[in-house]
Amino acid sequence: MNVNNISVNNKIFSVIFSSFLLTACGTSLNSAHLVKEITPSAELKEIMPAVVIEKEVQVNTTSYRIQKQAAKSYVRSDVPQYMNIDQASLQEAIPNNVNVFESKSPQLLKQLKDVFMSTKSSQVSIVHFGDSHVQLGVSQQITRDYLQGIFGDGGRGLIFPYSIAKTYSQNDYVSRYTGNWQYASSIQEYPKIPLGVGGFVAKTEDLQSSFTISFNSELPKKNNRIQLLYRVQSGKVPVTFYVDNYQYSAVLIPSANNSVPNLLTIDVKDIRDTIHVVFENVQVDKNLIEIYGVNIQSSDNNGLVYHNAGVGGANYGAIPAQSYFETQLGILKPSVVVLDYGTNDILYKNQVASTLEATIINTIAKIRTAQPNALIVMMPPQDMFFKGRDITSANDLAQLLRRIAFQNNCLFYDWYRISGGRGAMKTWVSYGLGRADHIHLTEKGYALKGYLLAKAFENSVNDFNTTPPSFEFKDRDAYSVSNWLKVSSMPPPITTTTTSKVSKQVAPIKKIPSSNPKKSQATIKTN
Repeated sequence: MNVNNISVNNKIFSVIFSSFLLTACGTSLNSAHLVKEITPSAELKEIMPAVVIEKEVQVNTTSYRIQKQAAKSYVRSDVPQYMNIDQASLQEAIPNNVNVFESKSPQLLKQLKDVFMSTKSSQVSIVHFGDSHVQLGVSQQITRDYLQGIFGDGGRGLIFPYSIAKTYSQNDYVSRYTGNWQYASSIQEYPKIPLGVGGFVAKTEDLQSSFTISFNSELPKKNNRIQLLYRVQSGKVPVTFYVDNYQYSAVLIPSANNSVPNLLTIDVKDIRDTIHVVFENVQVDKNLIEIYGVNIQSSDNNGLVYHNAGVGGANYGAIPAQSYFETQLGILKPSVVVLDYGTNDILYKNQVASTLEATIINTIAKIRTAQPNALIVMMPPQDMFFKGRDITSANDLAQLLRRIAFQNNCLFYDWYRISGGRGAMKTWVSYGLGRADHIHLTEKGYALKGYLLAKAFENSVNDFNTTPPSFEFKDRDAYSVSNWLKVSSMPPPITTTTTSKVSKQVAPIKKIPSSNPKKSQATIKTN
């Protein structure tokens, strides 16, 4: 794999001020006419197969930003932003020594502690895989912000322009695109395009195309490194990043082994709230460009990066189907991998398939092939209903995952039990934490789930040398969210009616209109 790792340096490249116009659809004038390059030294030529040119520009950034309210100043996400909770009663209902990761070997918990204690001197990465409960992102944002508040901010992590794939974005940003794109994802049994680590891929052959990521609030200033996970078929493809009032021009090139993806790394001034990426595909034969995601992190070698790799509708067969999983997981370099699948493995037939155990073990093996030293945390889904029927196999799946975790040196987080066990979803829905489909959670519910997962990380790190609680489910059934709701000062239950019609996916987020569709020369899609 050929990696272009480039830091912008004003001593090497001139910064030239020039006025220019961005069209409403987000395309730019040819950057070759706007930026003058100063020839780098021979030493730099050896380590820089592609040259990044930085230029400060005075532009009306609304011309490529998605039409929405101005981004808010950064505020770390927390549960109180979503719901009022009595944290003292929650702590009493679910004590620290109960809300922990289970392990057959205390050595795994010691390793987890060592990982988190290293964040002052090295950057630690966690990758959270899962289905629609994960892709939506509320839980993961709460977990990310809580842990980064303790162990340091290493960056936002992996993102993707979901509008290209015609699906909903993670909760903290929206995206749009121009040009004609094809896409594939992990929910396809046989993906039309080879997938990367995030479970999505977008492909285009257009002479000019673009995508824009626009965050709802400004990112912390430490988010100053952009990594583009990509593959080009042949030749060179000029690409321009517009970030705040700066543009960064580079060239995408094939990897040394063209059958695997490549990586472009650019250090920028700041990423406030918008990243706009324009591809100039100048090849006569319409060169192929594949995009697997964008990784945003800090250039400082410390702190915690928490990646969201959720794909709505995915199951435990997702990771084995990702062709470039090992290569790109090696780029993210996780110390911890969270496996948060299961809903779509049991929902429709209310049974654990006889082949599921082998699929899960195969998934574990694929992770360890790429990252042999990564800790793996397995967590089952909570209780759910489908067409008015309680999916009782959720308990069977929880016990299966626990056994697999212990047999394969993984950590186990018993979310099925913590959430309340069998029948709990009715209680969650009654208190406004579960959606009417009795499968997904509301934003309040996901925020609470993310908080408790973050606390499980913290408790497991702090209490790694204590005796783990009893492994018997019956001994700890009383310590759950459902029981806490019934005795807490939460608002009284709302009246609900169980429906037999439940959606298979989270309802799509309302689309955002393009900024000026009348002036667009290409179709603009948003989500």
